[in-house]
Amino acid sequence: MNAVRLEKGLAPVAAHPALTQAAGAHADVLARRGVLDHTGEEGSDPGTRARSAGYDYVLVLENLAAGTTEPQPVLELWLAREGHRGNLLRARVRDAGIACVRGTWVLMLARERD
Repeated sequence: MNAVRLEKGLAPVAAHPALTQAAGAHADVLARRGVLDHTGEEGSDPGTRARSAGYDYVLVLENLAAGTTEPQPVLELWLAREGHRGNLLRARVRDAGIACVRGTWVLMLARERD
């Protein structure tokens, strides 16, 4: 993902433990439910999940995918879809968290409040 960002003249994103925690918890929920949905347990959304994990954001985005445990096909899928690609190439994001649980992927991209 960062190689693609650099090719487009964008700064790389850094792994953030709170976002990784939030992504992992949501990937687990989705894998157990067998669905892809930005709405999680008890109606949570990406923002509430980020805040619950301790990440105070001004911007938070989320990409989902399923069907493989290999990262390259997931990246290619996200790059092929306009909305997902837009999230990956959003200039304002600085942090990321990614998780894969039984072939269900959650990527959170965000920018922390200054």
